[in-house]
Amino acid sequence: MAKTKYVCTPAPSTWLPPAINDSKCWMCYAKSSLFVSFPLGLIFGFYFLFSGRVPLGEVLLCVAAVSVILILLTNPLIMKSMNEGRFGQANRYLKFFTVISLFCMIFPGFFYYIAYKKIQPVFKPQTQRYPTNYYEGPRSYPPNVTEGEEMSPEEGFVMSKK
Repeated sequence: MAKTKYVCTPAPSTWLPPAINDSKCWMCYAKSSLFVSFPLGLIFGFYFLFSGRVPLGEVLLCVAAVSVILILLTNPLIMKSMNEGRFGQANRYLKFFTVISLFCMIFPGFFYYIAYKKIQPVFKPQTQRYPTNYYEGPRSYPPNVTEGEEMSPEEGFVMSKK
């Protein structure tokens, strides 16, 4: 039986690189953890606010507010950029979201950082590596050339001198 990913099931695309689908998956995990940090920040923020620890309550309410902002901005900024092929712009937004979401508990920032690392292979050049012992020797000429004849390098024909 095949394993099914419940949190991230990317839409099948024929032209997006696999690194982008992996990055989208980790962004879904980050978004899910932001959905957890929002109510926790809200509940504990109001609890600490009314229990007399005002500075801690205000910080936790700010965490809840930033969580909501990041949840609302993930799809239009990052996902849309990836789907349209603007990977550089999505990369910049992922860096920004990683730094901001580290403020909203550690898990969303960690997941955004993994998504940022997963998108990096898209920017590396696709080159073919040759084996280290690969060596192309000099071209050899046909053995049927005698002293009175020359070989034309462009065509590879044997020409006789007149």
